[in-house]
Amino acid sequence: MKTKFILLVLLFALLPVTVIANSTKQKKVAITEVVDASGKVAESTKKYIISALTDSIMNIGYEVYVLKNEANIEQQNIDYILTVQVNLISKSFALLDVRMVERTTARVISSRTSSSTLEENSLHASMKKLINKFLEDLRKE
Repeated sequence: MKTKFILLVLLFALLPVTVIANSTKQKKVAITEVVDASGKVAESTKKYIISALTDSIMNIGYEVYVLKNEANIEQQNIDYILTVQVNLISKSFALLDVRMVERTTARVISSRTSSSTLEENSLHASMKKLINKFLEDLRKE
C-alpha cells in the first residue's frame, strides 16, 4: 500500500514536468524543394532561396529540415511544411509564393507572396520578411 502511494505521488510530481516539456518543444519546419513555374530559374538560385529561408527560420528558433521525401516528415515529427514557388517575371525579377501548412491537419496557416530581384541580398531580405510575417501569423494561432 505504501509503495502504491509513493508511486502515485511520483507520478503526479512528474506530470507537470511532462506537460511543460511538451509545451516548450521546439517547432520543426520542413522546406520543400523550390517549384519553378517558369522552368527558367537557375538551380543555384533555388538553392539560395532554401538557404535564405533556412537561415531566417533558424533565427526565430525553429528546427529546419529540407524535405527530400515524405518519409522524412514522419521520421522527424515535423510540425509545419513550407512550400515555395518562384515565378520568373523578367530575367532578374521574380515573385516568390510561400505557404506554411500545418502537417497534421493540412491546414494552410499562412500564405505570402513577395517580389524580389534575384540578387542574393534582395532574396535574403525578402525571405526574412516573409518568415517574420509567418511568425506573426503563428502567434495569432
